[in-house]
Amino acid sequence: MDQLFDKTIVRCEKLTEEEIEEVAQEIRRFQKSDSSDFGRLDSLLMILQRVCFMNEKLVYKYKSLVAEFLVYPEDTVIAGTALETLFHLWKLYDEYLDYVKGYMREVECYNNEFLRCRAITIAGCYVSETGDKDCLQLLSDIMQDEREEENIRNVACHAFMRGMQYNSHEVSQEAKLKFLQKRKSLGL
Repeated sequence: MDQLFDKTIVRCEKLTEEEIEEVAQEIRRFQKSDSSDFGRLDSLLMILQRVCFMNEKLVYKYKSLVAEFLVYPEDTVIAGTALETLFHLWKLYDEYLDYVKGYMREVECYNNEFLRCRAITIAGCYVSETGDKDCLQLLSDIMQDEREEENIRNVACHAFMRGMQYNSHEVSQEAKLKFLQKRKSLGL
């Protein structure tokens, strides 16, 4: 697998169909085992992520395999990689937006800052690409909520700024002023 990781991730070369299926089989074997080598699993998911990003036809073949890791309390890095893969890179917005919003709101099964920050960051990218006002509002709400930890608020602020790059002409003047005030109060 290390050679396939190097070939795909480091050198950005295409894999053969047999190599791709070997990666998928290794992921399936991992699911059935009691292995805790989550770094290896993350690498396997990243290989599949990249391969399908380079060949969109493969997205639909492997999306259900990756989706099985969206809820993965054993290691939130894995859940974050699955979320980034399906939503941000493969652009399966309609199917996985609820997961992004759920993790932004801090889903009960994960009380995890890493996964939440990843979802917030992904949401900022999504807003910059689509102009989704509901997602932009959720970022704004998180950013302005003084009960939130400072790190979460900072990440939301950066994601909001990214989203506004696309959306700046559509956001009300009042929202822009609130944003600038909040940004100043956070020291950004």
